[in-house]
Amino acid sequence: MAGALRPAKPLSEVLAHGRLHEIAAAIEDLNAVEFERLPPGQRTLILVKCDDIVSSGDEDLKSASSRFLELLLARGLLLPKEDYRGIVGPAIRWAFEQVHHGKQGSTTLQIALERAATEARDPAHVVLVEELLAFLKAITVEDKPNWYLQILRNLLGALMANQACQTNVDELAAVMKKVNRTQRSRTD
Repeated sequence: MAGALRPAKPLSEVLAHGRLHEIAAAIEDLNAVEFERLPPGQRTLILVKCDDIVSSGDEDLKSASSRFLELLLARGLLLPKEDYRGIVGPAIRWAFEQVHHGKQGSTTLQIALERAATEARDPAHVVLVEELLAFLKAITVEDKPNWYLQILRNLLGALMANQACQTNVDELAAVMKKVNRTQRSRTD
């Protein structure tokens, strides 16, 4: 049954002429190794399409944007740093800040980020850490609601627990301490 719903067209045709849901379905079956082994043109076209819909500002494309970012967080783990950065930066912003259907943040992206933080090896782990720290410099943790802080704590914990965590450890720990202090101060 699941196979009947998958596109029967070659990936090149789906990428060139397919609708967003067809492209998402085509890359959904790929793992990080298979995605990294795609011809450079196909890989880059997927990244360009993702960037285009994420940056479009079109309300009708928010669900598709979130889905593409979710898919590419896992499939992009073996990409060059700057290619992966183009996925991670928007994914973090959308996971925490994007408002869709009246709800702030995206639960599926939050889960996908935490999963990527757990599975990532260098250089993807470095990108996740750098992009999260850059994002955190632009927000005030103390102003965020408890759900936000809990998701942030989960992501920080996953990054720090990962064996690949070799850089920016002190910065991650400082943020974790700030999140902990902020949440504790609210329960006193």
